[in-house]
Amino acid sequence: MSSVVLAIAFLSLALSLGCLTLVLRPAILVDLVDKKDIGKVQGWFLIFKDHYSF
Repeated sequence: MSSVVLAIAFLSLALSLGCLTLVLRPAILVDLVDKKDIGKVQGWFLIFKDHYSF
């Protein structure tokens, strides 16, 4: 397998995982986090999104 095909495969995987986190983020906030901490965790999501987006 050439490196171009591998790069396309990894970019596709990263895109699908990014879309998956957009769908799961509200469920994580509502189901797993206390009501008083939702704002804090949502801020963490935004920080990680800003620092690790390409």
